[in-house]
Amino acid sequence: MDVITSLSIYREALIGAVWTLDAFPVELDAFADRERKVLDSAIKSVEADIRFHRDEADIRFHRDTDRPNGPTFLIFSRTS
Repeated sequence: MDVITSLSIYREALIGAVWTLDAFPVELDAFADRERKVLDSAIKSVEADIRFHRDEADIRFHRDTDRPNGPTFLIFSRTS
């Protein structure tokens, strides 16, 4: 599986996790906490893929930290 395919699969999983987290209030219950752990694990996998394939993939990774109590958002963009 190449890095672009990997990132596409991760992105689909992360969109679902972010949507789930965003549906909960700031005080997360046990289910939302478990979802956050899944999301954090997926983020680490994406970061590792990008570091390993940085020259091949030409993709930048951005983490939105404007909402410290909210979910983590990921933006995948092609760079030129």
